[in-house]
Amino acid sequence: MKRITLFFVFAVFTLPALAQKPLKAGRTAFKAAGVPYAAAAAPTVRFKNLKEVRTAAKRYSFSSQTARLNTAALERSALQAQKAAQTPQPDGHIFWAISGQDPNIRFSGTVFEIEKNGKKEFFGAVAAHTIVTDKEFPRLAKHFTAVVFLKNDPQPHFIPAEIVSVSPANVSDIALVKFPKEAEKLLSPYPLGKITTEKTLHSTGYDHWGFTFLPKRLILKNTPYIIHTSMPLLRMERTGMCGSALLNRKEQLVGIHIGSRVDPFSPDEETYSYVTPSSQLGFLANAYLEGKTGTVPFYLDEGHSLPLAPNEYITSIQLQDAEGKSLLTQKAVYRFSRALFKAALQKYPQTQFIRVTARKVTWSENGELLQLGRSPRDIYKIYLYDLNKKEIVSVQDAKPLWFDGLPFFVDQME
Repeated sequence: MKRITLFFVFAVFTLPALAQKPLKAGRTAFKAAGVPYAAAAAPTVRFKNLKEVRTAAKRYSFSSQTARLNTAALERSALQAQKAAQTPQPDGHIFWAISGQDPNIRFSGTVFEIEKNGKKEFFGAVAAHTIVTDKEFPRLAKHFTAVVFLKNDPQPHFIPAEIVSVSPANVSDIALVKFPKEAEKLLSPYPLGKITTEKTLHSTGYDHWGFTFLPKRLILKNTPYIIHTSMPLLRMERTGMCGSALLNRKEQLVGIHIGSRVDPFSPDEETYSYVTPSSQLGFLANAYLEGKTGTVPFYLDEGHSLPLAPNEYITSIQLQDAEGKSLLTQKAVYRFSRALFKAALQKYPQTQFIRVTARKVTWSENGELLQLGRSPRDIYKIYLYDLNKKEIVSVQDAKPLWFDGLPFFVDQME
């Protein structure tokens, strides 16, 4: 541990002065342990001397997983700090989303804009799984604080923010944020874009400790509903990055980082990340502006999608033939599996209709918790989708069963 700590200190002080700047600004993992939020948020906070750096490094607690932070990882972190110093610093494109229950719970957020009826609309985006679903685990509530840093401005700006629409964590895993009109002057939204001929993307946002910039994230998969990219950071180094922006060469927003995982089947167990395409942000924003009638496409696969309410998710599907006879029923324990759906269609090529049961996520009455509607008392809808016509041919509302004066909504297909 002493050898790692000494190398950590050495890596910082052997960097060029330009590369040291984001480190001294308090935007890296040095300040992870024991530094008050006010100090961590202020970009002017600096370590005064070598002793302070050593003290902060010793306070950093390593778990069994983070113990993998070896010399190579430190060298990579130093290189990323150098590259970050050569990129534009935060200027209202991104924000830090702070939990009201615990200011040390922080996530990244991204600002973007769309044009609707000739008018530009500002939105923020955070990952939906960063929203609190259990009061025992502090995360973002419906109302939270967005912290914005501006170029050449020593003070952080604290903006009240509200989550106004959610695509559940088991669907697109994104949530829309709105800010007060008077605060929009502090924001510089990204325009939405798409991947064209790019082989790599770059990302900008915040991790748990501060500003982060990752260049050359390889594009591994690109579909209408998910993008996979490379992820060079160890798990402890990317904490809090969900909600950060993925950009193309034109500095257009092409996606939102929503998570990472290690692929156990790759030769080197390579880590890759999940990115929700910016098109989903556009769909969600337009649905919000359209009100109760707004919908977003839920992709069964790349060739088939059905319009659902923004907060709906699939709990089960049933494959039916042309006469409506059931061929197969699949339950979605948490997330709808497109791989299983593809395999099912291959096994039953006579399928013409897909019977889809969908439930909703809703806010608790006090707005503090986001609730998955999996109780039999929660209303659901049944959609019948025609594979040949590529459209919904019928929508059925749940019919309640009454017990002791209370309605229950139970779908036998779930």
